[in-house]
Amino acid sequence: MTNEQVVRAWAAGGKASNGRGSLTTDGSHLLSYDLVIGDRQSGRVFNYTRGGGEYYSQTTSKHVGLALHISGFEIAPPPEQAELRLWKKSPRPAGTTQGPCRPR
Repeated sequence: MTNEQVVRAWAAGGKASNGRGSLTTDGSHLLSYDLVIGDRQSGRVFNYTRGGGEYYSQTTSKHVGLALHISGFEIAPPPEQAELRLWKKSPRPAGTTQGPCRPR
């Protein structure tokens, strides 16, 4: 799948992964690598861009921008570490593993 197809699946509540596994969704959360960048339930995309203060990578920035453009959800500051720990336990698409959350 393309990145656009993955984001559209996430916005619709479906599971998906791009060809490299760098952008995935379990239908509820959108992940760039192992970082939760979007939460469908709250309608938020987290600002992990250079201008957002929590920059991770150019690829993650592109994923965030695409998610904002396609979903129409609001941009929000990244969640606190306690919230990230909860997401670490969220189900991932079949065939993927959950890596460690990076501390803030």
